[in-house]
Amino acid sequence: IASLPATVWIHDARIKAALIAVPAVGYSFEPNGLENVHIPIQLWSGEHDDIVDNSPDIVRRLLPALTEDHRVSGAGHFSFLAPCAWSIRVLITVMGWFGTEKICSDPKGFDRQRFHDELNTSIVQFLSARLKGGVGE
Repeated sequence: IASLPATVWIHDARIKAALIAVPAVGYSFEPNGLENVHIPIQLWSGEHDDIVDNSPDIVRRLLPALTEDHRVSGAGHFSFLAPCAWSIRVLITVMGWFGTEKICSDPKGFDRQRFHDELNTSIVQFLSARLKGGVGE
């Protein structure tokens, strides 16, 4: 697939705001791949994310007008996934899927359910403040 020059990409006016959580491959936007992003952005990253390395830092640096930046203390990469139901935990254990135990695990002392309560509230507030009619209306 041939890459398109930046002049070919156009903004979809229906997109009024965006949420970015634990972005990966941030280097793919260098050196100026995000310079034309001018909508409100809420960026989330985890303090102990050992999956995406410095990608959130790259995205943070390249966004011209980052509206909200949340670096979540104690969070790992998978902390941004919904808390695992007991059935998922059992399935992971029974099936013995390699590496999947990380999906339901968080760094010591991190409360995924409490974090998601806060995350959900923050996302709704962010989008409601920026989208005409609010979220879900």
